[in-house]
Amino acid sequence: MRNWLAIIVATLLCTTALEAQDVVRDDQKQIQKLNYLYQYLRNNYVDDVPLDTLVEAAIVATLQELDPHSSYITPEQMQLVKSSLDGSFSGIGIVHTIYRDTLVVRRTIVGGPAERSGIQRNDRIVKADGVSLLGLNSQAIVSRLRGDKGSRIELEVVRQGKPLSITVKRDEIPVSPIDTKIILSHDVAYIGISTFAKNTAEEFVKAIKELGDVGSLIIDLRDNAGGSLSAAIALTELFLDKGDVIVSTEGRNEHLRYEASRRGTLRDLPVVVLINEQSASASEIVAGALQDHDRAVIVGHTSYGKGLVQRQMELFDGSGLRITTARYKTPSGRIIQRPYRNGAKDEYFSDTTRFSNPDSLTRDESSVYYTLNNHRKVYGGGGITPDRYISQESVLSAELRTAIAQGAITTATIEFFDAHRHDEMVHRYPTLYEFDRNFEPSDADIASIVRHIKRVFDTSVSNEDIELLKLLFKASIAEELYSNGSYYYIFNRRHDNQLIEALKIASDHEHRYTILHPAE
Repeated sequence: MRNWLAIIVATLLCTTALEAQDVVRDDQKQIQKLNYLYQYLRNNYVDDVPLDTLVEAAIVATLQELDPHSSYITPEQMQLVKSSLDGSFSGIGIVHTIYRDTLVVRRTIVGGPAERSGIQRNDRIVKADGVSLLGLNSQAIVSRLRGDKGSRIELEVVRQGKPLSITVKRDEIPVSPIDTKIILSHDVAYIGISTFAKNTAEEFVKAIKELGDVGSLIIDLRDNAGGSLSAAIALTELFLDKGDVIVSTEGRNEHLRYEASRRGTLRDLPVVVLINEQSASASEIVAGALQDHDRAVIVGHTSYGKGLVQRQMELFDGSGLRITTARYKTPSGRIIQRPYRNGAKDEYFSDTTRFSNPDSLTRDESSVYYTLNNHRKVYGGGGITPDRYISQESVLSAELRTAIAQGAITTATIEFFDAHRHDEMVHRYPTLYEFDRNFEPSDADIASIVRHIKRVFDTSVSNEDIELLKLLFKASIAEELYSNGSYYYIFNRRHDNQLIEALKIASDHEHRYTILHPAE
């Protein structure tokens, strides 16, 4: 009997091995078929055909048949990806906008090359190395201003009508992933994270220290599309105990579990996390882990649902491939990735269900999980479902939103600082809080904005809109003077429904405790 079993097992193993060999042979034949096509075209096609173009098109077409997030990256795109994940690039260190076809400096990076060379806010940069920048779009301007570290660039600047020539020596420019940091109320800190780069956790800890005595914290991950996995893990473990699971992966050749490597320095700090439909990837890993460990209350809308592990492979010509190898799972076992069909990228990216009715995704009772400490219900089915779903309807009319998106407030702010010196404003209002209490835009400034909107956008402005315009204009001026979340303090603290709810939860220990410890 044992001999027969041994023969059967051996036969099955041989059959499996032969089948595997057949699969390999078939795959090799398909690759040879493609190679034969290229050889034939090169030798016999009526015209000369650049093979690099054909190969690139074939790669793109192949990846179109896979999941929505496997993709080809051009050499130019690879440089931008590296800068984003490295947290730095080489340039002159300014934040700019385009005003009447002209580059206007909104601010300079503290300690950066532009500041060291004397570039000031509201300067107009009209030429770079003798080449006019007038009429160029932002992307074209950036490509001219960036360059190798240590290289010099001659800039022609107009300051309050006077022409100046300024030489700037390019240097490494740190890109802070922390775009907002401020104390919103009493000891409630607010930190907005724009991306997950290698320096995110380090910059986050630095921001906490700079804010001083923090009693509770709001982390804003809305519109954060993700970034580096290691950055997400480093940030998350600040709030967990050593050994706590942060995320795991599940794939054909990949089964990994990532745990907190140390007890987090912010382990006892109360946390609220804001997410929305554009919070994706690394943002969802952070939100999912903090929710599953009952470390944070999640507020907002259900997140994007991008939970595919991707390995980036750089090719010899500087281009690259981003290939999906596994799926991310939260500590409770939820798969972050929302459903998709291979080869149906257009269908996947055009799905606007979560935008038109986000709450329809928030309570999938067929996919229930439980948090690890308090055994609260959390929901799978794709994305991270918030503990508190809060609608985010704009207080602005659609016409006013369009006008603002196309620069109506930015234009007014630039013109304001053409007439008012930054240092004089700060001398008059030394802190943001004094500015908020005492500064009011003039009737003439608001009337000018209203005329601009009516003239350029052909739309009426109601009395309610005028009151909102005053606050938006005031917030824009504050951000220019004090940065670090001044806009949020002036405007969003009063009109952002999700932030208002987060602030209530962060300020009220009992309310937060009730959410994280529901009655049995």
